[in-house]
Amino acid sequence: MILEDTVMYRRSAKTPEDVANWKLVYNFIIETKFFLEHYDNIIETWDLCDKEFLMLVWEIEELLTELLFKYTTVTTDYLRPVSLPTVEIKCCDILFEKSSQLFRHYYTVHHTPAKLNNIRYCEMKAGLLKLDFYRRCLKYYIEFGTWADHVLCLYLKRIYRKVNHTLDPFRE
Repeated sequence: MILEDTVMYRRSAKTPEDVANWKLVYNFIIETKFFLEHYDNIIETWDLCDKEFLMLVWEIEELLTELLFKYTTVTTDYLRPVSLPTVEIKCCDILFEKSSQLFRHYYTVHHTPAKLNNIRYCEMKAGLLKLDFYRRCLKYYIEFGTWADHVLCLYLKRIYRKVNHTLDPFRE
């Protein structure tokens, strides 16, 4: 298991403060690993959302950049400076500015009366909740986290690469 080194640190923790720091890091590693495993499923439903989905992903990218700058000593050349997003939602080569226009187009052109659409809508909502939950976890760890081990940095870099790959089409 990749978390063995983190567990080894727990055995060497002497003070209650060390144990509390270890629990914070361990829980954040578990949440980060869960988010990394489910990221692709979350991204699959982005086309049903308005700009809210992409704004959450942009904010997660900013928070990941901040965490990686805080805890990594290796070169961070692959980290891009954060810029303001330009969000364009396209479907069938038509550009949509509002979610109401996209929903109208989706239900007139692509809607088939079946339970699949309701399931897809529920998946979209669940994806938004997972994104928002992980964004809050990142904010919490930035505020209260005091150290990060190599396992956490590895997972954060993997998530950062996936988020970057997701946002590349929306960059200028």
